[in-house]
Amino acid sequence: MEEDHNEERNDRDENAGKRRLRKSYRKKLEETEQNKMDLIEASTEVLVEEIRNANKLFKEVKTTYEASLDSRLLLMSAAIGEAKARRMRLEASGYDAEEYIRAVRKKLFGKNADQREMAGVIGDWSKIGKLASMRTKRVPGLDAISGPLNADPPKRRALRKINKKEEDKKAKRTTKVGELNQLDFKKQINETTKRVREIHGLLEQIGLINLFEFVVNPFSFPETVENIFYLSFLIRDGKAFIDDESGQPIIAACEPPDQEAYMQGLTKKQVVFDIDMETWKKLITVYSIEKSMIPPRSETEAQ
Repeated sequence: MEEDHNEERNDRDENAGKRRLRKSYRKKLEETEQNKMDLIEASTEVLVEEIRNANKLFKEVKTTYEASLDSRLLLMSAAIGEAKARRMRLEASGYDAEEYIRAVRKKLFGKNADQREMAGVIGDWSKIGKLASMRTKRVPGLDAISGPLNADPPKRRALRKINKKEEDKKAKRTTKVGELNQLDFKKQINETTKRVREIHGLLEQIGLINLFEFVVNPFSFPETVENIFYLSFLIRDGKAFIDDESGQPIIAACEPPDQEAYMQGLTKKQVVFDIDMETWKKLITVYSIEKSMIPPRSETEAQ
């Protein structure tokens, strides 16, 4: 009976020890996570002391569960150490890449390295090798070599003399082309705006009229297409409408709707139709169109 009682007491003490150890590990993990940035910025001794404390806890580890907690703490400490090492490299001063290159070139070519290299003097790489062997015995990989060690000095290319007058002429031509493109673009915008206004004024004078009788020019298919194009701006802006309830597309000018009309449920509708040469000829015949309601472009340009 006494042996059973002692065994039971030992089990309770062991379980209590496990709970205490697990609690200590959880507390340590929580503190390390919270103080992560402080540990990175602190001195190395602080991190070393943290690892020593973790090692003391590890001495009491007996089961896999506590071992997993220890591994988590160890990984966290390693990550902090890596971040600290990176920061130390970034904050390190005293290394000047340009000064390093100048020193290497001086060892390779001696004094007046630039002039000697341009003259074709081959650098003495054995000096660099001897200096490197004093610091490391590791053989450099092939990826550390950029080009052949004994390359021929680069030959100077003869620069072609460029006639200044040719450059000025080329610059002027480029400028003129750019100016012409901008002028043509602005001219096209002004022409479109002018034609749209003319068609809107004409539509206000005529009133209700068949769409095809209004836009078709019986003597010019391209100008018929242009008339439809200009009219589309009036439809888009709500300055004209198309009514097809009678079975025929009737068009007329109108006042553009305000914002309140759209809020009350008015919606914009877009009508798209194709017109080719054959359709254009049929429209002229069906509607007996003998003249263009919209003045041809030649007449408006003459005005």
